[in-house]
Amino acid sequence: MRRKAFTLIELLVVIAIIAILAAILFPVFAKAREKARQTACLSNQKQISRAMTLYLNDNDELFPGYTLVQGSWTGWLWPTALKPYIKFDPKSESNVYWCPSTTGVGGKVSATWGSAHTGWTVVWGGPWKAEESGSYCHNGWTYGYGETEFKDPASTPFDTDGLWIDSWPEKGEALPKDREWGQDSGMGRIALNRHNGGITVTFADGHTKWVTLEKLPTLDWHPYPNSPFRAGVQNGSE
Repeated sequence: MRRKAFTLIELLVVIAIIAILAAILFPVFAKAREKARQTACLSNQKQISRAMTLYLNDNDELFPGYTLVQGSWTGWLWPTALKPYIKFDPKSESNVYWCPSTTGVGGKVSATWGSAHTGWTVVWGGPWKAEESGSYCHNGWTYGYGETEFKDPASTPFDTDGLWIDSWPEKGEALPKDREWGQDSGMGRIALNRHNGGITVTFADGHTKWVTLEKLPTLDWHPYPNSPFRAGVQNGSE
């Protein structure tokens, strides 16, 4: 006895069911993948946190300065300061300065800046001799400050996900309207929809966690209220 073939209507019903299931499950799978990337990003932040702690121990409990001297050449900003304390591959986007949810470089603000899903790159010639890249952003208000100067280190970020190497957010500052490409402002450089409506943060006391974008304006970005930016800092001392 020959088996009866599927009719066109039956095939269309099966296809419709598969399409419905795919529409339901694909967003779930995408969210699960992003959750895994968020976990990996937090692992990166924990390595940055450990490097920060080791740096503080070796530099009189002073956070990295805006510029610093290492050996016979001048490095630039926090990534250079932490390199001796971190597992690092400057040729690979898989190094700890790159969030797993980002790839490549470029954004609307600048070709060398990033976005929610791309990173930044810095190449300076002359006396700076700096070449850095990544997709994390340092809280610029902490440059050159000592651990004992922080009023609430558990509420003051050291670094976050971001589209540029550093930023100077303010408490109460408005979030950017564009959470994918951001903008050139304190919050605009960090308030990106990178991880399910939030970003990962390493705080000055060393703990790391995922923080919602809406929570960012409530954090203490200055070591103490209205603390000034410390420019021209070398090896943590003015």
